[in-house]
Amino acid sequence: FAARRAVAAVHMAEPVEEYLLQMVQATRHPELYGADLEGLVSFGASPRGTISLDRCARAHAWRRKRDYVV
Repeated sequence: FAARRAVAAVHMAEPVEEYLLQMVQATRHPELYGADLEGLVSFGASPRGTISLDRCARAHAWRRKRDYVV
């Protein structure tokens, strides 16, 4: 539980958060991000997928002994 709290406390700057959200949006509406991407994506990421990306990014930073996501 201490590790969960530590991971949740890892900072994610707003531009990094926006990048994560844009990645997810690109899976939902690939046509808005380029004609070449449209044919490569079959299913968009779910809201839980967005949350999971956030948590994984924070956990990755924490494991690398950083208190921020890059």
